[in-house]
Amino acid sequence: MDDHSQQNDRSGARTKQRPKRAVAGSVAAVVVALVVVACAPDARELTDGTYLAHSEAYDAEGWAAFLRLDVANGEVANVLFERINRYDDFESDQAHRARELEAEGYLRPAEEMGLLERAIATDGSLDDGEIERGARLGSAFETLASAVLDRAADGNEETAAVSIEEIAPGDAAPAEPELVNSDVIRFAALEISESERARRARRGGLGEAQGETGSYAAVSNHRAATDAAMEVLEAGGTAADAAFVTASVLTVTEPWFSTVLGGGTWALYFDNATGEVRSLDGVAGAAAGATPEYFSRTERYGEYGMHLANVPGAWAGWMKWLAEY
Repeated sequence: MDDHSQQNDRSGARTKQRPKRAVAGSVAAVVVALVVVACAPDARELTDGTYLAHSEAYDAEGWAAFLRLDVANGEVANVLFERINRYDDFESDQAHRARELEAEGYLRPAEEMGLLERAIATDGSLDDGEIERGARLGSAFETLASAVLDRAADGNEETAAVSIEEIAPGDAAPAEPELVNSDVIRFAALEISESERARRARRGGLGEAQGETGSYAAVSNHRAATDAAMEVLEAGGTAADAAFVTASVLTVTEPWFSTVLGGGTWALYFDNATGEVRSLDGVAGAAAGATPEYFSRTERYGEYGMHLANVPGAWAGWMKWLAEY
């Protein structure tokens, strides 16, 4: 089978060439037919399109596998096999996962996934030898491959959520496994650009260094806020710029807790050039009308309530922060 196909690296598009078949007379045609059947018992006619299947639930370690198959001119043109967690991290991008799995005697995720991707031939047949080499993910890949190939044969581009066996023992599986949202998988498999994948690889520790920007990190209560901060830092922004963006996004994602519309803000800023640490207190004073007489009415005082709010100072603090840093 290896003589019949060729593939480039893990991240690129997958291309293959059909073997040349010379047919001279009915006897030669029969011989060729026997060779084709022997090499590719699962070969079938494939309909052009993009086909996607994923595990219906996260496994005990919090990962869900998905497989994307692109068919062009009746042949497999591209294969993408990956695992993603609840935080939209790709397993093949995570340096810590690569170290853990190597220590346990497994292949690195990117290496094993690339190996399994090569198991689907141009004509849609599966190479059992390649699948067996994928000791950890081979079973899951085979299940997903069967699903996408069935859909490719029928021309059904609807995303398939299928049940697959646990990849690794991990902790005991929950009584009710968390189901995977197909929209999340579709975005990960179809919408993420090459530049975004490169950015995620850098964050996971397996990508190439980002020029002269040095080391940087961001953390927050929400993935969207952290991503926004990382994009600012990757574009050359300062720590203050990233903090402002983080706070702005949190105003949207958790307005009940982090919002510019009320309260204040506090921050510490370390200037590596000077070695100085400066603090910001962005809490404003009480409202001008907050007099003892105002609170003489019982409905205006207590442990909770809008009357206890001070003048919003967060925005002024953010603006001062940006102006200085």
